[in-house]
Amino acid sequence: MVVASPWGSVAVVLQMQRGNLEGISPRLLVLAAICHNLQHEQYAQAWGLAITHRVDLNLLVDYAWPRFLQHADQVVQAVTDPADLCDLMAALKQDSVLQLGGLYCTLADRLGWQQQDQAGTGGRTVVAAAGVAGSSSDTDGSNKVSAVCAAIRHAVLQLSGRFLKGHLKTVVMSYARSDPQSLEGALCAIRDVKEAAVKRSSSSNSSNTIAAAGAAASCSSSGAV
Repeated sequence: MVVASPWGSVAVVLQMQRGNLEGISPRLLVLAAICHNLQHEQYAQAWGLAITHRVDLNLLVDYAWPRFLQHADQVVQAVTDPADLCDLMAALKQDSVLQLGGLYCTLADRLGWQQQDQAGTGGRTVVAAAGVAGSSSDTDGSNKVSAVCAAIRHAVLQLSGRFLKGHLKTVVMSYARSDPQSLEGALCAIRDVKEAAVKRSSSSNSSNTIAAAGAAASCSSSGAV
């Protein structure tokens, strides 16, 4: 018997036959909450629910596809851990989980909302509108995996001090996970970061040397006086 379902929660409290209470999170309630958060652009909450309840991460992308591509920058700001973004890209599949035969193909009917273009290959205009540079397969939206990886990479590259925040692996993953893979792009990203690090190190050493020389000259002048 259902005892309670706290407002704003996906938990349901049940009273079993022996009188003990148990808490569960019905799958449909979890999916409805995730879709609600996605609809209201609450990506951190949607991500937390998906991870906690082991929902297929493709749902975050396939819901109202290709809307994700337009809001990739908000997703990157909400999902701050680079490892989480890598997990999202690793989980990507070309087919939509909401299309016929998909894992959640009955979700629209069960929740009673109008299903838009949910197919994994539908909607072919958004990446270009989002200003994501890439190959033709990325920019026409026909390749879901490549389009999502390009959108995430573009959003990450807009972050200040992105590599200091550990997003190098996010960029590398976006190239490696694209379909087809762009390993050359991944290697170029690593090269650029290494070169930037060497330049920063050289600049720092030069500054220290100049400072030390200035201090020595000052000491010499004092001694001569």
